[in-house]
Amino acid sequence: MTTTEIYPHITRNQRGEPTIIGTRTRVQSIVCYYKLGMSAEEIHAALPYLSDAELHAAFAYYFDNREEIERLIEEEDEFYQQAKAQYGTVEDLIREKNEAKQREMAVKI
Repeated sequence: MTTTEIYPHITRNQRGEPTIIGTRTRVQSIVCYYKLGMSAEEIHAALPYLSDAELHAAFAYYFDNREEIERLIEEEDEFYQQAKAQYGTVEDLIREKNEAKQREMAVKI
């Protein structure tokens, strides 16, 4: 399978999202770290497999394509909000599972 570079160090994954070539790291993921207040050095520490050039290419791609990346972040956030409304949080699911196990064990006693 060939990889088509759409920007230095950037390609598109199967869903069409800009991604660092040779990784599954999406540009919007890097931007989210940045928006959380992490510096480039902190992001690099969190994603040490990325080169400085790849990390800075993600930033450059974002600043050159801000509308696209903001839309992808918004779509992902909407998806998670819908999933949370429908299924609850991971903590809710774990609590429900544990409560079900406790009820099951109480019935066996």
